[in-house]
Amino acid sequence: MSRSDTDLSFLYKLTPIARETALWADGTMPLDVCAYISDRVPPASLVSSVRCILRRGADIMVIEDFKGDHHILPGGRCEPGEESEETLQRELLEETGWTAHSPVLVGFTYFHHLQPAPEGYKYPHPDFFQLIYVSEAGEHRPDAMEEESEWEKAADFRPATNVRSLNLDPINRAFLEANL
Repeated sequence: MSRSDTDLSFLYKLTPIARETALWADGTMPLDVCAYISDRVPPASLVSSVRCILRRGADIMVIEDFKGDHHILPGGRCEPGEESEETLQRELLEETGWTAHSPVLVGFTYFHHLQPAPEGYKYPHPDFFQLIYVSEAGEHRPDAMEEESEWEKAADFRPATNVRSLNLDPINRAFLEANL
């Protein structure tokens, strides 16, 4: 899908709260990434995944990956025919063992590929979005977690003051600060 296929002019009226260049696919896929606080829902055809700041009182869910890096936005890719909140609940269960209670959309992350699509690339290109929610933790169902994950090593709630001291990327840091 090309940029001309979808109207992204709404972005010009918004100011990002964070911006970074990210390298995916072992450093072979550079992207420009911007985080926005907004209740605006981007074009559905360009929403590839859903993420959430999951709270339990004053504590925040922290995910640690196998490299020892941390993030506070568990979630993942939307499956065909799935509504965003269905994706959110499924992904939170798989990654954390928790459901979200009354999630609220707080913004989105906008990604723009800086290189042509690799051959056979099946995701939106050159632009796509991740919806960002915030929610109080609901039901704990550790049996629903994926038994083996290629990405997540651990998921646990930590006091917000401890989370602030973590080395988070600019996007995670901006969403954390905007939702404390």
